[in-house]
Amino acid sequence: ITTGCFKIEFQDNNPIQMEKSYPISDEEAKELTPYTFTITNTCESYATYQINLELLDTTTLENLDYINVRLNEKRKQSIGSLEEVTTTIQNAKSARKLEIGYLNHLESKTFTMQMWMDENTPANEEVMNKVLDSKITVNTSVLTKSPTYAEVITNCSNNGYKTVDCMLENSTYEKEDLMLDETIDNNLRYIGSNPNNYVTFNNELWQIIGVMNNVEDENGKKDSRIKLIRTEAIGIYSWDSSASNVNGGMGVNEWSQADLMKLLNPGYESESVGGSLYWNRENGTCYKGKNNAITTCNFSSMGINENSKQFIDNVIWNTGTSGSANYQKLNAKELFAYEKSSNIGKICTSSKPCNDTVSRTTKWLGKVGLISLSDYGFAAPNKECYNACLFHSSYPQNCKINNWLTENDYNYWSISPVVDPGSVNIGTNTAYIMSNGGVCGYHAMGWLDLIQSVRPSIFLNSNVKIISGDGTRENSYKLELIGE
Repeated sequence: ITTGCFKIEFQDNNPIQMEKSYPISDEEAKELTPYTFTITNTCESYATYQINLELLDTTTLENLDYINVRLNEKRKQSIGSLEEVTTTIQNAKSARKLEIGYLNHLESKTFTMQMWMDENTPANEEVMNKVLDSKITVNTSVLTKSPTYAEVITNCSNNGYKTVDCMLENSTYEKEDLMLDETIDNNLRYIGSNPNNYVTFNNELWQIIGVMNNVEDENGKKDSRIKLIRTEAIGIYSWDSSASNVNGGMGVNEWSQADLMKLLNPGYESESVGGSLYWNRENGTCYKGKNNAITTCNFSSMGINENSKQFIDNVIWNTGTSGSANYQKLNAKELFAYEKSSNIGKICTSSKPCNDTVSRTTKWLGKVGLISLSDYGFAAPNKECYNACLFHSSYPQNCKINNWLTENDYNYWSISPVVDPGSVNIGTNTAYIMSNGGVCGYHAMGWLDLIQSVRPSIFLNSNVKIISGDGTRENSYKLELIGE
């Protein structure tokens, strides 16, 4: 079809018609011959498109949750989970949105679609002897100017699969403050001194660290998820502290049992000090110093409110370390790899002041954490910074002052434990981001009982979408839960 500025070509040699179909596995579905169509923008201006799957009135299958669809080899979705939209053809009884996006002048995009009956479909009257008959429709409109990144990220967030691919495939937005980190997960990160990554969350300003791929939730499902950090600190507290006979009172560098973790997350209300105070917006006492020293703390106006809790995903955070490697020689990419490794944050077993008996872990399931060292490294302005050692005195000044995660007024904690094979204090160290830029994890400076600022970090629920805003501090992105 050629209409106005668009040329749309459908290859109808493989029509989508699920009559006399039967359940198959996802692996078998990958071998199905796809339905193919191409959209070309023949206008002189930018254009937007919306692809719908329209179910014809000859369809007799009512429960669409049993039918899966995959567009351009992205992850599968059930048709029933797709957003219902207005039909555009006369003989359609309903329509579901598959994707929206943009095309430049003379840009073409080819789509392949596979559809199959889920292998868990029951053999009952609800499904058996039913028909699904559908057509692809493409709705297009011309734009007078290039779409902003805010418009692109909003549309990508509205697409069902919400992966980083959507943003990367739409080439019309400005990318100066975004970069792929080229790690095994190929995460999309905000970089530079002042990116437009502000989000209104919990009725306050937070910022998007990036879109992280392969983040696993509590059910073992891996997905792309947006990671946030609070723009301002919630106070200054110890990462962990301990009694004087445990690691000299300097705490234990195991995040899954750290005092700060218990302060930020639900489920620790029985703790006499700090337990879940931030999560529950309560006041009480918190750890602040060596030998389990405490101070009063009040989160009644800055803790997580009830509405915001549903936006936070319960996911796996990586807390691996460099092991026996010298962490003081590592760059951002190396740190990222070690964070996902099985190296633990303790080598000593008895030497004072490292005498705790706590088992170290490299993964933690939870809701509220802190940024990792690699998050800081990848927020630097360019790839030269990615290849420089974050801990060394030669770390380029440009990488520090032009890194948006550098906070000039204070130091703040990371989630990353640090191992220094040359120190007896290697069970009590974690790293923090220094106020003058760079990272501190040296054994004489990174002790957990020190009081540093705390900037909570979270992963957004994969059902969260961005509905407005342009990401600037003055017009931050606004969030909404799909279906809410």
